[in-house]
Amino acid sequence: IWYDCLNGFNTLTKAADQAAPQSTITMNNDNTLFFTVNANTTYVFTAWIPVDDSNATADLSYTFTAPSGTVNIQTAYTSTATANVLCNITTSGTACANSTINSASHYINVTGMAQIAGSGGTLQFQFTQRVSTAASFPVIKKGATLTWHQSN
Repeated sequence: IWYDCLNGFNTLTKAADQAAPQSTITMNNDNTLFFTVNANTTYVFTAWIPVDDSNATADLSYTFTAPSGTVNIQTAYTSTATANVLCNITTSGTACANSTINSASHYINVTGMAQIAGSGGTLQFQFTQRVSTAASFPVIKKGATLTWHQSN
């Protein structure tokens, strides 16, 4: 974890690719893109998440989960092949999905805020196949970043 001592920002960078498990549509935790949150605290965060979603069947479903409280997360699923697919996550675990774009060069831009209520825990990026298939897709690519700081 990189930490900015002047402004209080923290950044995680994914060191290796991570494929979604085969033959399931159950959300899985990303092994890098998460951080610990404290009770009664507000956090702001951004992420840049490159995705290989080139399998024509599996597609991508993704979300963020957080402990009790309010989340307001806007995501844009971007590809050179088509317009952005926007998704707002206002409840922990609300799924966003790509169902028509299949490319090895996608990325997800994320801007979010989480007001954590009385219980701390983890703010976590999750992903899975949108359609169950035996392929090891989609793949969250090495170099993805998650940056956050406490705002109160």
